[in-house]
Amino acid sequence: MSMELALEVSALSAHVKYGRRETVLDALPGLGVARGTPLPVWPARKFPGAPWAWLFVSPSRNGWVSMWGPPEAMREWLPKLTATLECPGLVLEVVESRFWVADFLQDGEFLGRVELPQEAVALDLLQTRAVESMEEEGVADPWADEIRLAMRMNSLSGAEAYQEELRQMAEQRPPREALRPFLPPHASLERAWELLTAIDRHETEAEADEGSSPYAEDYLEAFASYLLIRDAAWDPEADAEALAEGDYEDEEGFPEGWTEFVALPLPTMPVL
Repeated sequence: MSMELALEVSALSAHVKYGRRETVLDALPGLGVARGTPLPVWPARKFPGAPWAWLFVSPSRNGWVSMWGPPEAMREWLPKLTATLECPGLVLEVVESRFWVADFLQDGEFLGRVELPQEAVALDLLQTRAVESMEEEGVADPWADEIRLAMRMNSLSGAEAYQEELRQMAEQRPPREALRPFLPPHASLERAWELLTAIDRHETEAEADEGSSPYAEDYLEAFASYLLIRDAAWDPEADAEALAEGDYEDEEGFPEGWTEFVALPLPTMPVL
């Protein structure tokens, strides 16, 4: 996450609003993202080093081509890909089922980022800064002393450095109108914004709906589905063993249209 929280990514995917996967596949090697020949995932085959030695690419589904690869690199190359294709693109990320993040891009231009739920992200950032501060003073386990940690958080909450980070996070939020290029025909900009920010309302309303999910990936999926993006919260790491061993006999548990997916070897892989 952009705010450098000490958390692990649970799922991260990239999506370009583009109707021809072949053009996407042709562009990726030129950007240094992948090399070698795309391999069909079906019939089942072994993908050594899966999942992060490969970039898994969907067919065009509802006008979107979706990709799953190493999380640390995706934000570096997706802007270049959207510039090459002259199209909208999204990075969608789930962090430990607690937070979710969306980066919006258009023709290589960064349009904005949302980190949700906003108040919880800010609190976690403050906790991280307080822990770091105590560790610098030689405190071995800052979490063990809850009172001292709370006092440190309180003292840092008004610090200019922390307030500046919050301002940057707020400034990165795109205006509502920025969502328009990502919408399918006849979709409502207001409804898209409502789904994008739904987890913020769940966190702040005094009485949340009983049916509201506590999991960030459900909010991410609801927003992505409205854009007609499928399987945005799929985590290839959960299927790492099956992918590495080629031990998958059907599509169960894999993304929609899995039999039409291809995988591109990444530069760390030998060319097959």
